Amino acid sequence: MASTILDQIPCETLEALLSSVRPCQRSVQAPESLFKPGDVLELQGPSASGKSHFLWYIIIRCILPTSHDGWAKAAVLFDTDSTFDVRRFRTILSSHLCKLGVPAVSVGPLMQTAMSNFHVFRPGSSMQLAASLANLPSYHASSLSASEIGLVAVDSMSTFYWPDRFGVELLRSCMKQYEPSRSIYPLHNIAAVLERFRVSHNALIILTNWGLNLESTATSTSPFYKQHLYPFPSNFTTEDRPSMAKFSPHLPLTSPLSLTAHITFAPARLRQTDPLSTDHKTESFAEIECICRFLDRAQCRFRIKVTSDDVFVDMNPLML
Repeated sequence: MASTILDQIPCETLEALLSSVRPCQRSVQAPESLFKPGDVLELQGPSASGKSHFLWYIIIRCILPTSHDGWAKAAVLFDTDSTFDVRRFRTILSSHLCKLGVPAVSVGPLMQTAMSNFHVFRPGSSMQLAASLANLPSYHASSLSASEIGLVAVDSMSTFYWPDRFGVELLRSCMKQYEPSRSIYPLHNIAAVLERFRVSHNALIILTNWGLNLESTATSTSPFYKQHLYPFPSNFTTEDRPSMAKFSPHLPLTSPLSLTAHITFAPARLRQTDPLSTDHKTESFAEIECICRFLDRAQCRFRIKVTSDDVFVDMNPLML
């Protein structure tokens, strides 16, 4: 009798059960897969919120060969802050290769190959930045002809904000009765040459930017920051006139560059790991939550963890 009842119960193998469950699990995207060639991405957040480390993470994926989860393309960084630390970058690159299971004897040659695809410039003013960007196609043809430029980054777009603002105010005071030319705004010239390069080379453009003041309404404070740069792409801001344009009687200028995505970085929270035993030491790390907004799809959230020798990007727990 018991065997007859058991025979009537449907059964399946464990393999069949697991295969039926797997499609229900949420797939986790790698952060760099959120963007495609030709996109323009802004990273905005307060100081020490992980913007540069996240940028380095994307650069590492760009310069690594395809056999090691990379794009096998060249990356160009305009380090306007003069804060790029090549030793730390190499440490993070080495840790990334170790996580991929690369044998120790192969890490050095792989790093050398990857670093040969990475080019850093340090302009000292907005004029130098615009001139360097304008000359980038010639530099590509003469010095990088065998490589495709997959990424161009400016870290940070805000470095020359105050001297540029002072210069613009001086020029505007001399031409109060006239509508100021777009060319007097250094940021307009930078955006114009970036857009030309994006169109001609289809590279991913990443711009880091300060987060100075949070947007707010009468009832609440937004997690997003106001835009202080002008003229700058305004796809992801609710403010019509950034501070540099507030006192101008003329209509705000539009930027020749358009953002396709924007990542807001929250202030970093310092944490410590729990030691596995009394023989292990605790390790301090910074944890940052990020909100990524797009023009063509729903936003997502992810978390960055910055340790003494690595950068981790966790997309899973905060996906919307």
